[in-house]
Formats: sequence, structure tokens, C-alpha cells
Amino acid sequence: MLPARQRLERHGVAALIRINDAALAVAYDEACAIAGKGLWSLTRKPGNDMPISEFCHREVVCATRATTVTEAASLMREHHVGDLIIVETRDGKRMPVGIVTDRDIVVEVVAAGIDPSELKLGDLRLASLVTVDETASYAQTVSRMSAQGVRRMPVVAADGSLVGIITFDDMLWQLAAPLAALSGLSGRERELEAFSRK
Repeated sequence: MLPARQRLERHGVAALIRINDAALAVAYDEACAIAGKGLWSLTRKPGNDMPISEFCHREVVCATRATTVTEAASLMREHHVGDLIIVETRDGKRMPVGIVTDRDIVVEVVAAGIDPSELKLGDLRLASLVTVDETASYAQTVSRMSAQGVRRMPVVAADGSLVGIITFDDMLWQLAAPLAALSGLSGRERELEAFSRK
């Protein structure tokens, strides 16, 4: 009897799952119908992980250290986002130097009874910024996000300039459809095995 993978491939189904600290690749033909256009290209070659720049949001809402907390909150409300990237301009490029979230504002400012109009983002005690290189694979980004314990990361170019932002929710959205399709793999394998033995 043929190995399970060969039996699957003979019937037009390809499945590959590799999970470790540096690699995560999922390719499953039947996920196309669930994933939809633009989610998880299933035509890539094994081992050729798409860079995170293919998934990140490039329209990033930014502020500077001189932005007041009130202004930051207004920007979040205006753009319907829960975070702002704090940037400095160097040679005409936006360089991320921090990130502030709506939770930071609530915990560090509102709960402490500080006037948000008098406090600047540069005055806040924020966690060290964790970024990811735009050429990093999806798997490497997942690994870095997990290891650093962060839910959002600016995506940067080789010179450190801002390219975009990737969030935990983005990662889940990209993983949901292929994993849903893969969840039925064992049942599908049994069906194909029964078919191949006829």
C-alpha cells in the first residue's frame, strides 16, 4: 500500500505541515475554496515561505514623541485602530522608535489620574519595541511574536525604516482558513484510503 502522502497526492490533494522555531509551511489545495482570494497563496513552492511584507498592513497610523496622549487617542479614534507607531524622521524616512496602545493610555494615564493633554507619548514608560524584518517568513514572524510575547510588531526594511505593521489578529486571520481545511484531513485520508483499496 502507498504511503499516506503519496495516496493523497495521487488524488490531487497536497498537504505539508512543518512546525518548529524557524519554519511553518502549510499548503493544502482544498483550502482554496475556504481561504478566498488574497489569503495564503497555496501555489508557492515548499520551503519558499512568503515574506511577512506580503501580509502586513502598509497604511500605518503614526505619531511622534511630541504627540500628546489626547492627540494620540484622537488619532486612534479617527482611524479606528488600537495602537500607534511612534516614529522619528531620519533622512526622510520614518523610523519606528516605540508603540503605544489604547491599553497603555488607559493603564498608564487614565487610571493614574494624569491629564492626557499635558502628557506626551515620549513621557510614557513603554515596553521595548520589537520589530520584524520585512524579509522574514511568516513562520519566523510567528516564532518571533511568540518568543517576545507581543501582539503587534512594526515591519521594517533593512535600514530600519517603517514598512508596515503585523498583528496577532492578522496572523490568526491568515491561519484560520488553511487550518480549518486541514482539520478535515484525517477524515479525507480515510475516504481516499477506502477508495484506493477498491
